[in-house]
Amino acid sequence: MRIFLIGASGAIGYSLFKYLKKKKNLYVKGTYNENYKKGLIQFNLNKDKIKKTFKQLKESDIFLILAAKTNNNWVFKNYSKARKININSTINLINDLKRFNCKIIYLSSAEIFDGKKGFYTEKDFGNPVSKYGKTKNFIEKYLVNRKYSNYSIVRTGGNISLDTNYKCMISQTYGSLQKNYPKMAKDNLFTITHEDDFNRGIYKLICYLKDKTKLNQKIFHIASDTILSRVRFAKLIIKNSKKLKNIKFKTVKFNQIIYSEKRAAKNNLISKSTRKLLKIKFRKPEKIIKQKIRLLEKNEK
Repeated sequence: MRIFLIGASGAIGYSLFKYLKKKKNLYVKGTYNENYKKGLIQFNLNKDKIKKTFKQLKESDIFLILAAKTNNNWVFKNYSKARKININSTINLINDLKRFNCKIIYLSSAEIFDGKKGFYTEKDFGNPVSKYGKTKNFIEKYLVNRKYSNYSIVRTGGNISLDTNYKCMISQTYGSLQKNYPKMAKDNLFTITHEDDFNRGIYKLICYLKDKTKLNQKIFHIASDTILSRVRFAKLIIKNSKKLKNIKFKTVKFNQIIYSEKRAAKNNLISKSTRKLLKIKFRKPEKIIKQKIRLLEKNEK
């Protein structure tokens, strides 16, 4: 079975690429654009054609579409550029893959939700408030509404990379806590997922797709559904840090924090259906935080 990761140089993509490369039953190739990583092939989503980069595409090939601009602030400030990559070029890629009837796994995000109710399941539809979320939701709707069934959508939340060269929710909040009396919202709810758990979930999905011609479930939540508030999250980081023992923060409501654009307060995912179908488990957030903080503080030394 051949697996192709389009946009494999980011925190999620490169970790997944290295994980899948270790599987002897898979033929795995990954691409990068500007951020070169060992073992990846250069592919510009805006310019290059997939059939020229990878020869003899066939129906059994699985393409994971990871390439996208994902930084909320960057997308907000550069929305026209973000749309070109996240929407226009992604649709062109999907249409090219459809001609060969390749299997498509599209990586979406909890950012497609408006964050009003939280606890979103695989059956919930998006109603994004951020521009980044809107680009992801656009592709979800494009896949769902086209007469093409050979696709799956994977939504995920806050994935935690163990590579300290990449930013994640833990490293960002760890940095924020070192500033003067930062604000943490008690009603900001989310989840965090260890990169190894996410990688294992994707592998199980790939194996599942290999044996299925028709799928009743098209949307998967490969994300822990152990809920954290931002306040609880900050407390766990402080608890597991040797450097932040005397740090204090201000507890506020989410609407008291100023962002460049409207953001979702509660975008935590529920993955019950996916966990049951793929038989996957997720580590507790306490263990993930402890492991990442140790890496961050060891790296500082």
